[in-house]
Amino acid sequence: MAVSWVILVILVLNVVLVTSSPTPVNNYQVLAGHQVWRTEGEREAAAVMGRLEREGLVDVLGHGTVSAVRVFPESKDVVSASLRREGIKYQVVIPDLRSHFAEERRRVKKELLSSRQMETCLESDCPKPLTQRYMTFPEMEWYLHDLKARYSRVELKSIGKTFENRDIWMVHIKPTAARGTIKRDAIWIEGGIHAREWISEAVTLQLLDRLAADNTSLTRNIDIYSVPIVNPDGYEYSRTTNRMWRKNRSIDPSVRQDCPGVDLNRNWDEGYGVGASTNPCSDTYQGRNPFSELETRALKKEMERVSSTNNFRLVMAVHSYGQKLYYPWGYTREKAPYTAEMKSAGEAFAQAASVRGRGRRGTQYEVTSSSDLYLASGATDDWSKGALNVKYVYTLELPDEGFHGFALPPSHIKSASRDVWRGLKKLIPLAREK
Repeated sequence: MAVSWVILVILVLNVVLVTSSPTPVNNYQVLAGHQVWRTEGEREAAAVMGRLEREGLVDVLGHGTVSAVRVFPESKDVVSASLRREGIKYQVVIPDLRSHFAEERRRVKKELLSSRQMETCLESDCPKPLTQRYMTFPEMEWYLHDLKARYSRVELKSIGKTFENRDIWMVHIKPTAARGTIKRDAIWIEGGIHAREWISEAVTLQLLDRLAADNTSLTRNIDIYSVPIVNPDGYEYSRTTNRMWRKNRSIDPSVRQDCPGVDLNRNWDEGYGVGASTNPCSDTYQGRNPFSELETRALKKEMERVSSTNNFRLVMAVHSYGQKLYYPWGYTREKAPYTAEMKSAGEAFAQAASVRGRGRRGTQYEVTSSSDLYLASGATDDWSKGALNVKYVYTLELPDEGFHGFALPPSHIKSASRDVWRGLKKLIPLAREK
């Protein structure tokens, strides 16, 4: 991937003020001494970086590339020695993340205060998901309740509680014109399973807004289910304490309590353990056992319930970043059932979602297998394919390709949502073909 990772890591972190909510962001003391390194040789470094990440020594930035990693203060010497031993060259592009945050905050503070006209979202009035900034979890809740109040076809329920006692909300958008009593088709859209991928929740909420308002044949006889923010505990922690946090915030008394959290996208039981970590301090920690987490158990239970009453046609897990549409399997390089069909329908999505013309390259989506670069297991997509036998299953990696990375400015919310909406309008009819 031809991306300047020097630009990436400078911009990944200097937009935090722009992307944060009105709640003041702290000084990210926990990131003092953390560095960002850029490595050479994407595929050559993949195995080494994967091993170091499973050992809890680095944090690989981005899905589908290992060109940049966050290196923790206590692991610098070990990581450097491992890279030298394998002949992998690297350079330090951000020497201290906390200092970088502070410097960039001072530089842009005056400009932000004078130029930003922030949208408001009140508990009593939140009619639209925000596009000028990323919403807090309470604001998302207010919006979801407003969505239910405005559309009779929308149902909202909590399918469980998190470790920190936040609700896991599921939206059900009912058909506009259901026919008969036979099983209806259904699609499932998951958002926000990884804490730091803020654009995931933002786009998922925008999609729900469009789907609820849609009165075309697209939603006329189909049930749409969505959990737009699977990991609210981790999301709020990434907002207030550690912008690079990935996992949930559970604490298991039987393991290390100084390393909280489980990677919820390594906690499902399909291929469990492959490419994941047994180290609680790793960002890809798989948990004590499959479905050890409140969030994944809640999703599993509800998805199984929907599967028993509907014909599941499509499952899409929304992530960032990389501009890719992945299909199973992720834990093996063997072909999953209906690979050809998933790839063909995915290409139709990508063609519709990608921006072309008028001399602009714009956003381009690539369709490929989840195991294209490295193996990883315990994810929603593989479980949906293996346990529920859903024909069309995808993980969508939203923009961008690394220029901003996880800290994509909120100015991209509208364009990313618009592009994905175009893609969905092509993909849903294809997924429903018998």
